[in-house]
Amino acid sequence: MEPVGLYRSILRLHRKKLEPVMRVLGDRYVRDEFKRHVDAKPEFVAGFLAEWQKYHDMLAQQRDSFGKDLSSDERKLMDDQQKKKLDELRVAATKAHEP
Repeated sequence: MEPVGLYRSILRLHRKKLEPVMRVLGDRYVRDEFKRHVDAKPEFVAGFLAEWQKYHDMLAQQRDSFGKDLSSDERKLMDDQQKKKLDELRVAATKAHEP
């Protein structure tokens, strides 16, 4: 799937699958990541798109709720910036569900 098509398809899945609060966070994260990688070197683009395609496919297959825990192997593959962003999303999602 081409980058723009993948991006749009992910946002459509967010509309169908995510609760409104999670959708806002998810849409923002997807938008930021795709913007950040617009001028990425070609050797990074294939991996970037492959990971987003995996996310797309996982989201498309889920029926009701969204999310899964990352395995220790998946966590090891993340760089510090990704870990920080994931933690920020966790904190924002937790705050969004507090009364």
